[in-house]
Amino acid sequence: MKTEGGLRLAALLLPVILAGCVSISPGPQGPGATVGPAGVASPAAPDVPDTPWEAELQDVSTDGERSLESALRLFAMAYGPLPGVEGVPDTTERVEGTIARRAILAHYEELSAEQQAVVDEWLAPDPDAPFVEIGPATVASVRGVAPDRVTGPRDQLTPVQQAIVDATDDYRTAIAAKIGDIPGMIKVSFPTTQRPDALADADGFYANGAYTGCEIRWFTGGVTDAALNILLTAAHETFHCFQAAYFSDRSRYINGPDWWQEGGAEWVSYVIAGAPQDGGFWDEYVDSPETPLFQRTYDGVGFWADLAATGIDPWPKWEAIWDGYVNEAAWVASGAEANAFLDSWGSGWFREPDRGAAWDLIGPGVPPGNTTPDPLTIANGVPASVSTGAYATSQYHATSSADIVIVTGNGFIRISDRSVDEPLAIGQRFCTKPGGCVCPDGKPLPFPLTQLATFFAVAVSGSSTSSSGTLAGVSIEDFCKEDEESGAVIVKVDRPGMEGVLPGTVVDLISCDGPYGTWTGVLRTGGLSNQGFEVPWTDLPVSFTMPGEGGVQTTVTTTSAIVSTPIGNMPLDYVVTVTVNGGFMTIDLVPGGEAMGGALSNIQIQPAPEGACPE
Repeated sequence: MKTEGGLRLAALLLPVILAGCVSISPGPQGPGATVGPAGVASPAAPDVPDTPWEAELQDVSTDGERSLESALRLFAMAYGPLPGVEGVPDTTERVEGTIARRAILAHYEELSAEQQAVVDEWLAPDPDAPFVEIGPATVASVRGVAPDRVTGPRDQLTPVQQAIVDATDDYRTAIAAKIGDIPGMIKVSFPTTQRPDALADADGFYANGAYTGCEIRWFTGGVTDAALNILLTAAHETFHCFQAAYFSDRSRYINGPDWWQEGGAEWVSYVIAGAPQDGGFWDEYVDSPETPLFQRTYDGVGFWADLAATGIDPWPKWEAIWDGYVNEAAWVASGAEANAFLDSWGSGWFREPDRGAAWDLIGPGVPPGNTTPDPLTIANGVPASVSTGAYATSQYHATSSADIVIVTGNGFIRISDRSVDEPLAIGQRFCTKPGGCVCPDGKPLPFPLTQLATFFAVAVSGSSTSSSGTLAGVSIEDFCKEDEESGAVIVKVDRPGMEGVLPGTVVDLISCDGPYGTWTGVLRTGGLSNQGFEVPWTDLPVSFTMPGEGGVQTTVTTTSAIVSTPIGNMPLDYVVTVTVNGGFMTIDLVPGGEAMGGALSNIQIQPAPEGACPE
């Protein structure tokens, strides 16, 4: 999206750029990025930060918690020296101030009095800073239609500063058109007291438990940046004002997880200001698929782009994400638990669109390059394991000398050999024997097989729980001895934990005579714990026999139980409709499956552990 303010800014700076004989983006596009010759992204070694600033950004726990020590270093790098903080590396890169500001304020009570005084000085308003204020957007708010929205001494601003104000005005309008406007003014100021390295920062104003406005401060590094960089920073900081406006006090804004605060603002800036010409923070995302999402900062941009690429538009979800706030709840609110996303999240890192759209990363400004998949070797009788943690992904290049590969596990595993693209590989059986698989005695194969090349890609996506699997190599002789109808199989569904909801297994069923046999086990409800309101896990026993063998078979049963709650016992009665279709089971509950976690469609039927059924 190219806004009017953006066009004006580019036109304003064009003579300067041409006079200097440099590209329009000679520097980083977005906070902290680096570029190679002619604005081409310099590939980073996997897991190795390019700069001291990037290294400090990554110094957080897997759930995004940043230590006091890291917050001090981050602030010192962005704003200036702090008492007692030694060994902070010099940085000549462009860095955003907001993340450092939020980090230090989150630990403010832990600072010494001397450190607090210096932080206060760096963050204090500059009474001599020229500024203007941008009022709320309206339906008629188009540049030139409502000029009174921008108030203040514009004549005190330089031409570049005026263009920054115009761009911020445009971006407020653009974001408001997507998610509704925010109250109060956005103050755009240009302090005379300079921070050594920060581009800009944004913070909300609050009074009597309510947001009243926002200030974006621009420092020398931001105002003198390349044209497109300025636009990206303006859009990024404007979205921070929208984030701040959603909360009633500064502490909520300060302590929000970086993956949706900074990563979300970065994605918004790429969408409404223009794709960064050097990849921005995409390179950190592309290089580190194994990094848990909650550990990301600006590189969370890739997650939001991946959501959008699978048809899950982040724009209408922002308020629900901010309501969810904490990592797990915000993840669910984003829509990332949808199969459409998880089936393809891990495969995008291969960057091989000839396998299909799900095998490439798509988003504004994404540069070339891919991660290096781990090697995987499968042979007859020699299985291989794949896995990834929650909220992360992993990639493998598999080579099979086995006749048949059987995939078992839990979570989301996708397989492709460029001819076959199987997004639901768990429970599937593949023939990787050149020329095909035929039983030696001429009998029909006991299970259907999908022909797969001996070399194929495997992508694993973690949801709110980890994903793992086994690719077992089986000889054709052993495979042809198997009997589908007599094999013991199980169905399990795990519910992820989130605020007030305990993680646990909500479906646990077994059949000792195959998918179309007799099933027994439990459905499980309860498992709530929220500020003293405790509801224990409760088993609902079920048993049923499928009416036929093969194809789509459906049966109906009932189950009931008494659930103990702090407000008394609650009787539950369900009508349970079960459908088996090959290697998958669907369970429909009336009055509803929400108590089971809701994820009861196309559950993979897997072989039971050895000894699970009597001989």
